[in-house]
Amino acid sequence: MPMKWDELSAVVAGLVLDQRLPVNHVDEKSLMPPYNEIIKEYKKSSDMNDLLEKVGLFAIQDAMHKAESVNGTSKLADFVVLCERAMNNYEAGELLNRVSKKLIEGDSVDWSKVTSIAERAQSGIGNGYSSMDKVTAMEVPFKETGFASLDKQFGGIPEAGQVLIGGTPSSGKTSFMLGLAASWVIKHPEEIVVINTIEMLKEELKMRLEEVYKLTDEQLSRILVDDATDISPSEVISKAATVEKLGLLCVDYIDLHVTGETSESTMSAIYRTYMKGAKSLHIPIVNLAQLNRNYTGGIPRPYNLRYTGMAEALGWSIMMLYNPSSNWFADSSDDDILPPVVGKGYIVGWKFRGGFRVHKKDNPGAIQIDFDGANGWNPFDVGKWYPVKDQKKQIRN
Repeated sequence: MPMKWDELSAVVAGLVLDQRLPVNHVDEKSLMPPYNEIIKEYKKSSDMNDLLEKVGLFAIQDAMHKAESVNGTSKLADFVVLCERAMNNYEAGELLNRVSKKLIEGDSVDWSKVTSIAERAQSGIGNGYSSMDKVTAMEVPFKETGFASLDKQFGGIPEAGQVLIGGTPSSGKTSFMLGLAASWVIKHPEEIVVINTIEMLKEELKMRLEEVYKLTDEQLSRILVDDATDISPSEVISKAATVEKLGLLCVDYIDLHVTGETSESTMSAIYRTYMKGAKSLHIPIVNLAQLNRNYTGGIPRPYNLRYTGMAEALGWSIMMLYNPSSNWFADSSDDDILPPVVGKGYIVGWKFRGGFRVHKKDNPGAIQIDFDGANGWNPFDVGKWYPVKDQKKQIRN
């Protein structure tokens, strides 16, 4: 069960008192009283007698007791972030409660204000800016997916960010998404996966899941599917924000959000909305995407995505699915880099913001894993690594 604002405030104050968290990393305005007073006074003087006199014994004892439940010393800064987010949620709840009472009493409300409250709570804007001396420096962490080759060769996928998966209709994008969803609910037994499928019916997805993956009813219950065809990217994000313990959002596929003529502006808006959504929800959003008409076979490159400029700018990572048996052309030399092998396909990693986490010196590259038309991609195969920048056949475990 998620911790409430008062509980998180007590934990953060206790971690500071226990000297496990630097006091200058905490903004007392993000803590609930009386724990905000502990931080405020501690910054003036760390003398415990002064704190007891100004704050009181009960608040200090409660904070120290709550902090004892936190094991280890890693990622303690996460409690500061969670506390700030809980504060935003609390304030939004208070404001929405007042709006609710007005509606029940028959009064009119300013719906733009309600929207503003929801957006602020989702984005974690809070009441002001963050001074950099109170920000904990860290690299955006990667999160294991349960999809064996992604975890071993890439280190997983970013904990929060837009992940673009490009490929032709024959490359198995949907089966890749389902394999990722199935692997995720197995790897993370407390988290929910949401799939928005604009192309397929939810019954089709269920059939594919049952044919390939042996999931329990409990695991299946944590894969939520929406097959609405007229849903916008912002509506996808808004609906996902209502799901508790959301770990992963997948969209199949983003080109179908466009109802009229596909243009740079429409695709840019889609990429931008999902980039912001991944950041505000603090989850990875995996977007499947078709290639443009310029693709003529061979290894798909980032420029083969529609309106690549915005895709490259707003995608936290870019991967391509490549099946040489169907994407090979006689005049292509790409088979010297990624050779066609019966029953094998490639997940090509082109971009990871901040650099590759595993193959730091021989990237970009591709993972060769089991693939066939009936079952799609094998999420249990750790695969072999091929650096695509090399013009020779190379296989590295």
